[in-house]
Parts: sequence; structure tokens; C-alpha cells
Amino acid sequence: MAYDPATEQVVLFGGFNGSSYLDTTWVWNGSAWSKVTPPADQTPGGRAWAMMAYDAASSQLVLFGGQNLPGCNGAGFLDSTWIWNGSGWTPGTPATSPPPRAFASMAYDPTDGGLILFVGQYANGDNCTSFDPANAVNRAGTWLWKNGNWNELTTTGPGGRYGTAMAYDPGAGAMVLFGGTTSAYGGLGGLADTWLWNGSRWSKSPATGPSARFGAAMHFDPAIGMPVLFGGSTADGGGSTPTGTWTFTGSSWAKQAPTSTPQSRFSPGMTYDTAAGQLLMFGGQGAALGPNGYEQLGGTYSYVQTISPSVPSAPTGLAATPGNRQVSLSWSAPSSDGGSAITGYDVYEGTASGKESSSPVNSSPLSASTTSYTVSGLTNATPYYFTVTALNSVGSSPPSNQASATPTSSVPAKEGYWEVATNGAVFSFGDASYHGSLPGMKISVNDIVGMAATPGGGGYWLVGSNGAVYAFGDATYHGSLPGMKISVNDIVGMAATPDGGYWLVGSNG
Repeated sequence: MAYDPATEQVVLFGGFNGSSYLDTTWVWNGSAWSKVTPPADQTPGGRAWAMMAYDAASSQLVLFGGQNLPGCNGAGFLDSTWIWNGSGWTPGTPATSPPPRAFASMAYDPTDGGLILFVGQYANGDNCTSFDPANAVNRAGTWLWKNGNWNELTTTGPGGRYGTAMAYDPGAGAMVLFGGTTSAYGGLGGLADTWLWNGSRWSKSPATGPSARFGAAMHFDPAIGMPVLFGGSTADGGGSTPTGTWTFTGSSWAKQAPTSTPQSRFSPGMTYDTAAGQLLMFGGQGAALGPNGYEQLGGTYSYVQTISPSVPSAPTGLAATPGNRQVSLSWSAPSSDGGSAITGYDVYEGTASGKESSSPVNSSPLSASTTSYTVSGLTNATPYYFTVTALNSVGSSPPSNQASATPTSSVPAKEGYWEVATNGAVFSFGDASYHGSLPGMKISVNDIVGMAATPGGGGYWLVGSNGAVYAFGDATYHGSLPGMKISVNDIVGMAATPDGGYWLVGSNG
């Protein structure tokens, strides 16, 4: 189930009714479901537990995989990709595809600019009528759907599992993944771990909250600025379904207490209906046994949450730009103010390991309208790391992403110096590097009156009283007074520009 912005409708495909794998397409217009009947050649085969999500980069609703038990080999696990065009389905034509699977997670990741597909389950062998746990394979790996093709991303992280819940959280600036199970088909216990995907790697979050489960539903709710998680199972076949609604605040889970709660369920569909402005959930599997196994649930539910003020979500998109002994920072406001207006921001200096200082570098909170700040007085050629937090009446948000930059300078950044004699002999001290001198060049003069170093200290210029300039190291010769056929004998000094040029000055100014 996923929202299609082109038609402003929620699209639902397939499912399992206890005895059959369905191949029907339904759309929700904000108040009612209606069945769509595409041409026969524009309908995927019947399947359940497929993955569907909207790809904002290509403006396409994409469906992948799923399971159709009568398919025999591989127990009917599928690896086809289908695109919804508003009235029918067309097959995708990727050059490569992930291996067949069901019970995987798929969601759009703006950092990668495509859909992230993670893990899932497959069953080996000819297994047409029943599942043999010995044949079950839990897929591992992370795949990216982008520009009409699938590519597996090289990364470490959670191992093989299925039944995970996954959604992108702008507040965390990352994809959030929760739970799943590593057991054979049917599940003999779920997981309670939380992982974050930053566009290139998975990292385990210390956040704790929902009990162990697999087959939960999760989707980002822009109305509250947080992902919402509901349902799941803890037992074989989905027979035990934990209750409770949970939200993720960027770094921690919080259990909610809505005034009414749907019947607990395993593997429902969930998406945000942008046109109606509501988080929508449909279907799933209950815990009660019926004539065809566990009960298959209907019912369409919307989630409305009135939030007591809490800390804001983290500022997003922090970027760092180097300057002359300074770093300029810029960021975007948090996706959620926590129910209380943003009152300001604090900037913290960090380290490569992601630790932040205990006190902000700004002496007082920045104003609520501020989205940029310059940290000055820094050392050159040293990387600096920063994070930003947002403030409201409750407290401080989690830190933003960490951004780093290395300041530059128009003066040498080293701890040393040079001295020059009137004959052009150069002497270096400390970590100043010697790059040559006039006696070493066998040039005989006795009127050197000035010296200037290049911006990085990798070279220098000497100047004589007649305006003759001599370049050493990475210093570039740009001209001199004798070369300009200007006859003087009163040059008293020189200075370097930030860009690698120089000025000469005479005694008369």
C-alpha cells in the first residue's frame, strides 16, 4: 500500500485472504475504497507480502517481489518489478534485480535519491503446498532502485532477517529500521533492535522502546514529524500480536496512548494519505484461528495524534564551509518543533568519533530565525566537526548530522619564521621550511629589503630596494619593477595577497 501523488489516491495491490493470493488493485480517495480493473496485460500476478513505495525521484509508484505459493520453485517467491501508471501496471525492465523475496522493507531515501530495499525471505527448493522451515533463507543486503534499475549497495549492517519495519525520518536524517526476525519461516521470536541508514552505511541505534516483533507496519507521519509504528508478531505464524503505537523522535522511541486503538495485527499496510492529510492503515492478520488459519483482518484506520510538547526533532542538512581561520555553518529547521515553537539553536564542536562538547560554542542561544553561524578563531589545516541542536520550551533536540571543514588562512599556518639578510641569505626557524636563497642561486646583491611568505608557507619571495623580485618554493613570479622598466632605489617592503600574489611598497608610500 502506498500513496500516488499523481492521482492523489492510496493504491493497494494483492494480499492474502486466508486461502488465495489476490491480484486485485484498489484505490482510496480519502473516504472510500474502489476497485480498479486494468487490462489483463497490465496486472501483476497474485501475490502477498510484496513491497510497494513511491519513488519521488522518478515520480513512480514501484512494486517489487512478494509471494504466490502455487508458483512451486522457490515456493512462489517473486523478483519482478512493476510500475503503477495511474490506471494499470507496467513491468519494469531493470538490467539486474534483487533475488526473489517477500516480507522485505522498501522506502524512499532522499539521501540516495531512490528506493531502499532491505532483506526479506525466500524458500529454496520445490515446495508448492507447504513451507518447510529447513528450506527458508533470510535474505541479507541493501538494494537501491534508481534511474529504472536495481543496484546492490556494498555495506555492512544488520544480518539476514525478514519482517522488518522501515521508514525515512527527516528528523534523524536517516532511514529508520526496526525489528524483524532471523528465524525460519513462521517466526519463532522477533527482534527489538533499531538501525539507521545514512545513505552509505547502517549503524545500530542505542534507542530502545517497542518489544521484539516482526511484521510491524511503520511510516513517517508529516503531521507530527515522526515515524509511527504499529502491530507485528512475536510467535509462529503471527499468532501473537503485540499491541501499542510507537513514535520515533530521531534518537528515541516513545509509546503513545491514543484514545482508540485498532485490533492488534501482523503485517498490515500503512502509508500517509497526503490529499486527506492522514496516516492510513489497512488489513493485516489477527491472532485468532479460523477455518483457514489465522484470521485475515479488514478495516481502514487513520491515525491522529495530539502531542504534548516535547523536544524538537534535530535540525537537518547541516553543511560546513571553510574560510580564513573560520568555518561557516548552515542548516535547515527541524521537521518537527515538538509541539512548541522553536526558540533558538546551539552549535557544538565535535570530534571525528561523533562526540560533542558539553557546552555550545555560541555564548547565548542563536535566534529562532537563524539558520547559519560562523565559528571564528580556528587553527588552519585542522579539520573541525560541528553539530547543531534546536531549542524549544521543553528542551534541546537531538544533535543534527555532523559536518566538517578545514579552515584556510591568508598567512602561514605553521609555528615558525624566516629571517633574510641584505644579501638574500635566508634562515628558517621552527617548522618553517627552507626553500632556497640568493647566494644559493649564485646571485650577488646587497640590497634585499623585504620578504613575504606564500599563503600556505610553502614558499616565499624576496625583494630588493630596486624592486627586483625573486621567487622560491611554491611562490609564483608575477613581475618586478626592473621588468616593468621602472627605475627606483627606494623599495622598503613587500606583502603577500591571500591568493598568491604580492605588493611592493616604496619609502614614499
